[in-house]
Amino acid sequence: MDHVIRDLEEERMRLEHAVAASLAHRGQLLAWLCTASRAPDPGAALAPHAAAGDAPRWLESKASELAADDAMDALGHALENGDLSFQEYIKRVKVLAREQFFHCYAASTSMNA
Repeated sequence: MDHVIRDLEEERMRLEHAVAASLAHRGQLLAWLCTASRAPDPGAALAPHAAAGDAPRWLESKASELAADDAMDALGHALENGDLSFQEYIKRVKVLAREQFFHCYAASTSMNA
């Protein structure tokens, strides 16, 4: 029993060190992501289109596109949990993908107009 307890204690210590290392790497990755994804001016991307009146249309299309993506993620989780059959999942994802495509197209044409 003493040998087993000693082995378990060593394994616990190794796991604690691995978790501490993972948390340190996570902190470094989050710091890098924060600096890498920070835009200098959040409104700069919309400034050229704000005068033309395309910004509201672009924002609405982009929001709808991202909402369809979030809905597909939720459907994936429902499928994993067994709350949704595979056939129903495929049917709903096809509808959402079609909708997402049209919103993506609308966003790109409003930016190119």
